[in-house]
Amino acid sequence: MRVLAIHGSPRKKGATYKMLQRVEEGLKQHGDVDFEYLLLKDANLQLCGGCGACLTVGEEACPLKDDREQIQSRMLQADGVIFACPVYAMSIPWLMKNLLDRFAYAMHRPRFFSQRTMLLCTAGAVGLKDALHTLSAVKYCGFDIVVRVGLATSMGTMSAASQRKIEADLEQAVAQFHAALVRDRRPPPTLSDLMAFRGQQAVFQVLGEQFPRDNAYFKEAGWFDPGRRYYVDAPVSPLKDMVARYVGARTRAGIRKELGEG
Repeated sequence: MRVLAIHGSPRKKGATYKMLQRVEEGLKQHGDVDFEYLLLKDANLQLCGGCGACLTVGEEACPLKDDREQIQSRMLQADGVIFACPVYAMSIPWLMKNLLDRFAYAMHRPRFFSQRTMLLCTAGAVGLKDALHTLSAVKYCGFDIVVRVGLATSMGTMSAASQRKIEADLEQAVAQFHAALVRDRRPPPTLSDLMAFRGQQAVFQVLGEQFPRDNAYFKEAGWFDPGRRYYVDAPVSPLKDMVARYVGARTRAGIRKELGEG
């Protein structure tokens, strides 16, 4: 079982890295785990210039030639991926935000459906909710977010009770993450997941000329098929499916109205 921990802090030996080490120890107590680290501060991942080439033409058209493809390969080869970072200014550090920016194409053309995911943020006191919300954008790349962990780690000033709470929260998160790693299939998609699928399906089908790469990707995956209920095979609630299909139909109608097609 392979787990890739992506560390998005400019500092290696801070609280986030120490928490990742505890996660590693906990997972290895549950069984045989190959735990790898990717330190973004040491990775050759240049700053996104916002040109949009990865969206309109394809990720191979990105003018930045660096380690992005290797990073994608490492994520695809992993059974589990952990996105971990501290809170900076009520959000995530630029290193982690740049990773999200550089993989924006995977939010249009999701592919990480086999990877179970843990989000881990540390903060001195506040900002955990906002940072975890921003990190949650990885779900649009296909990642199955199993657990979100926010830890207030005021190192050196924590009471014994606070330290015990962090240990308990980490232990619970590790157990949840490991249980997800060994299960056979994804859980049922939420209504929000289904609406995202129907929304993209509508946009990329009706606006195929404006989104040729996305249109081709969806077509090749069979995601335009009328009977398709979600990106991947998973149990789907009939009621939620009906609501999501309605949202998709309304999206199509809205786009066509804007185009003057009636």
